[in-house]
Amino acid sequence: MRFCTFDAVARNVLAMSHPDDHSEQPSQEQPHSDNVVKFIPRVRGQSEKNQTPEHRLWRENDDSNRVAPSSYTLHTAPFGAKHPPMFNIPRVTKILIMVMAAIEIMVQIAQSFYPQALPILTQILIFIPELWSSGDAFQNASILSPLGSMFAHGGWFHLGINVVSLAAFGSGAEKIYGTKKYLVLFFGSGVVGLLSYFAFYPFATVGVLGASGAISGIFGAVLYNLYAAPRGAQTRGGGGQDSLMQSPLMMICLIYVVISIVSGLIGTPNGQPIAWICHIGGFLAGIGFAALKPKK
Repeated sequence: MRFCTFDAVARNVLAMSHPDDHSEQPSQEQPHSDNVVKFIPRVRGQSEKNQTPEHRLWRENDDSNRVAPSSYTLHTAPFGAKHPPMFNIPRVTKILIMVMAAIEIMVQIAQSFYPQALPILTQILIFIPELWSSGDAFQNASILSPLGSMFAHGGWFHLGINVVSLAAFGSGAEKIYGTKKYLVLFFGSGVVGLLSYFAFYPFATVGVLGASGAISGIFGAVLYNLYAAPRGAQTRGGGGQDSLMQSPLMMICLIYVVISIVSGLIGTPNGQPIAWICHIGGFLAGIGFAALKPKK
């Protein structure tokens, strides 16, 4: 499909309307690039003598006496070209989200139809520090809880919050670091979040679950690339050379820590407590990961 500029069309129309004036002038079409349309403006108050043929044509066909827009180019998509999707979520992030949703559906089905499966699911999907302090975690399925707890959630509300956060920050992080390092960031931040909770409450019988620690790490890594990486290095995953105290990153970190502590004290709208230590641990792990300047 071929596109031409409006100034070439104008000359052709003028040549047809004034054959005597333009019969000896060959049509010289301006060079153009594919899929680009050029608009020629008309300036109000410009004298007829100084106006180009394109401006005079505009004036003859325009009775509103309005001022034409400034010159600009409009890049149009080729005929039949596919537009990018509204939610362009990378492949690994999609898989992580689908696994979280599948586990939540499985838990809901077990609660409604197979209650006998809940004990084994509890061992796999909830990280309980007391089981690890006593060594009982090595004698049953609880040994899988550090991994399983990253994908389990305390209901649809908890899952929805983490899915939206993962889609928002994980999409950018996956594009910055690539598949392998993105997975290292996700699982590494999640494990550090759990270890932070275990360090503060080694004998707690209240377990934790959710991907908040891993997502907090992704959030920290993205923030580091935005505010601490040098200009032009964000897309390469490089860390910054400037002092962190001189960048907005430190203030954002302090705000995030305060919000995490306050939300941990208040809890969720449905009354569930929040393991804010996991959030902070994962967040700091993500910043540390980004500071190592991993290459994609």
